[in-house]
Formats: sequence, C-alpha cells, structure tokens
Amino acid sequence: MLNTDRRIAVVGMSYFGLAAAMAFAKTSKEKVIAFDGNKKKIKALKAGCDCSQGFDAEEITKARIHFTDDADELLDADFFVVAEPLPVNADDRPDMSYLQNTTELLSDYVEKGDIIVYEGAVYPGVTEEFCVPIIEKKSGLRLNRDFYIGYCPERINPGDKNHPFENNVKVVSASTPEALDTIAYVYSQVVTEGIYKAPNIKTAETAKLFENAQRDVNIALVNELSRICDATGVDTKDVVEAAATKKGFFKFTPGLVGGYALDAGSHHLIYKSLKMGHNPKILRATRSVNGGMAKHIAVKTVKHILSSGPSGKVKVAILGFTFKEDYPDVKNTNVISIVRELESYGVEVLLNEPVADKEEVERIIGKPIVPLEFIKDVDAVILPVSHKDYVEGGWSMIIPMLKNGKGFVVDVKSVLNKSIMPEGITLWRL
Repeated sequence: MLNTDRRIAVVGMSYFGLAAAMAFAKTSKEKVIAFDGNKKKIKALKAGCDCSQGFDAEEITKARIHFTDDADELLDADFFVVAEPLPVNADDRPDMSYLQNTTELLSDYVEKGDIIVYEGAVYPGVTEEFCVPIIEKKSGLRLNRDFYIGYCPERINPGDKNHPFENNVKVVSASTPEALDTIAYVYSQVVTEGIYKAPNIKTAETAKLFENAQRDVNIALVNELSRICDATGVDTKDVVEAAATKKGFFKFTPGLVGGYALDAGSHHLIYKSLKMGHNPKILRATRSVNGGMAKHIAVKTVKHILSSGPSGKVKVAILGFTFKEDYPDVKNTNVISIVRELESYGVEVLLNEPVADKEEVERIIGKPIVPLEFIKDVDAVILPVSHKDYVEGGWSMIIPMLKNGKGFVVDVKSVLNKSIMPEGITLWRL
C-alpha cells in the first residue's frame, strides 16, 4: 500500500478542505482534485476567490488544483480527504445529513485499494459506525478487504495565516496498521511539524473534540468571572491582566462563542456521553454559560436604556456579525441571538458588518445591513466583534451614532480605550 503515487481528492471545499487541497498541491505529482457540489463556490475558486479569506487570488489560481463540481471526476482518485463538518441542529444534536450525503456520494466512486480519510470534528464512533456502513452498502465493497478508512482531525484556526495546514502536528488514525502507515506517509509529505499516530480511530475522534472542549471550558470560566465582576463592580480585563502575571496562567478573555468548532464539539461530546449513560456536567455547564452570554448582553443593554428613561422607539446599533474578528464566516454566530433578544423587547436593531457576505447576513437577520454613516440617534452601541475597522475607528466612529453623542456602549471584547472615553458615555464591557 505504501507508495508515492496516490492521487488525492479533497471532498468539500470548507475552510479546512481548501487548506488541505492547497497544502497537498505543493507536493502531489498530479493536480489535486478539489470537489464540491456547490457550483457557485467552485466557480469562485476557479476565479481565485476564497470566501474564507485564507488565500489570495494568486495563490489559488497558481496552485496545482483541479476544482470541480463534477463528481464523476472523483474516479481518478484513490486517496480521499473528506472535509465535511458535522454541525448541530436546533436541538443541539449532531446533524448527520451533510456527512451522510457526502459519504453516499463518495460511495459511488470508491474502488478496491482506495483510502478514505475523514477530517471534520465528529463524535466518537462516527467514522466506523456511521460512515463505513454507508460506504459498504452502496459500494458493495468491504472495509479492510477492499477499501480502508482513516480519521485525521483538522487543526486549522480560521483566518490564522501564521499557522497554516502544514504547521500543525497531524494526528492520524486508520482501520489497519498498513493503512495507518500509508496515511501517515501521505500527510508527512506536506506537514512539517510531524505526524502523531493515534492507536485507533475513536481515540483520534475524541482527541479532536477534547481540544475544542478544553477551550470552550476555559472561555466559560472567564465568562462566569465576568458575571461575578459585573456584580461586584470590578473590571474583568483588569482582573485577567493581574492574574496573567502568574507563570503558567492561561489568558482567556470573555466573549461570545460561535463558529463550528467549539460549541459543536462540546455538543458532540455531550450527545455521545448521554447516549452512553454518562452525564457530562462540566460540558453541559460550559454550554449553558457560553450559550447564555448573548442574552446576558442584550438584557443588560435593555435594562440600562430603560433606566435612563428613553424617549420614543429604542434603537440599538450592533457592530459586527461574524463569529470571529476580520473573518467572514457567520456560521453559528452568537450575534444573531443578541439581535433576536433585543427585538423581543421591541428594540429596533441597526446592524453593520464589513467583512461577511452581505446577502448571507441579510438573509439571516431578515433585513438590510446598515452602512456606518447611516447609523444615527441610537440609544446604545454594542460592539460584539472587534473587526479591525471598528478598532481603528474607535470613539470617533461610535460617538456620532449616539443620540446627542451620549449613551450606552457595550464593548464585548474590551477593545475601546476607556482612558480617553468621551463624557456622556456609559461604558460596559464583559
């Protein structure tokens, strides 16, 4: 099995799918097949447009990649990297539809000797207990006799150009020792930080979720701290800065938790744990704390405005909608919860968002994005996402938005300089 002639196909042009294709293209003897059923996405990539803003146009167009929405072209590959995320539905349970559809499609093109590697975060057992039966049923092939399976979790930090695909240790796992050696060899051609062979697939699946859950727990802890500091009149940022002088202290800051990795990862572990009869108390508390921060921000804002005796309809500006600063992805953004909570109190919300796809944001919120220059006479400004434009704009950007230049400002990430805060402003930050 171990050879250098594997023809690689990356299935799913998610942010980590494109990163994998770009990395493999640097060393593969033949062009990497990059497949996605979304014709619009493939057309954009062929033109050099990366909606995740991870690569510039020149990098994409010069890469040795064949972008395609024609699934039949997958027949040319024998090493498949499935870059399909496993999101959660409205009930916080894993939504298996995307992974199922991709696996069913791929099953039509798997041949003897092929290796299929899954990269997305999944709960323990998904690769072998959910995906393999689909492949065997549709293809008529048998695992470890005709084809082989692997799980190698992605470790891409969206928008972080300093730590690309190649610069992260790659955890690999497989259904047989021989397949493990081959998978490790293929990844070793592009990963410079080393390969770690997990003892089995479930271990690798669990490790990926634990990485995400650990960060989720740490953010929940500092979010809980922010609630305590708010009640006692202490500035959370000042507390964190003081505590960070201790060696070994992990410096986390409070805020909203969104995106695919953290909340979905914790929910996957919770789901699997409950199925096995174990109540994961820390993870459930973590999700409760982090999931409740949007409502906390909205309620705090409404209470302050009402306490000041507003005249007329209450208006609040929200600056930023993505789950991460200067990154266009709006999947699982918690800002939408702030919007909906404010609207439930009859507040008119004016939303601005400079980096995400305008049409997608407007579809989610159900109304147009408001340009900064048109945001006027609001009672409060909430800054949940510290986009570069907002940080650079600072107080001179915010003051003209408020009624008479006065009002309530919520600085979720503590990026505004409070030492030069203008008069008439009540500043609150987590």
